[in-house]
Amino acid sequence: MCDRVAIIEHGRIIDIDSPDKLVDRHCPERTIVLATNDPRAEEYFRTIPRVDSVTLSDSRFTIRAAATIWSLA
Repeated sequence: MCDRVAIIEHGRIIDIDSPDKLVDRHCPERTIVLATNDPRAEEYFRTIPRVDSVTLSDSRFTIRAAATIWSLA
């Protein structure tokens, strides 16, 4: 693993920092896809604070939310 990473665009460094900080700055939204047959799942997912959207397709839920709610730290 590395301590610092640079994002390079067209040969120029546009940002440099730790991987976690770069992800926080440049990827403000996270997506999780999971499968369940629980008929109450969508209701539960929608009650999670800061969830922006919940979509269902073939028993698979796609949950989009602010990156901060997925933090494990």
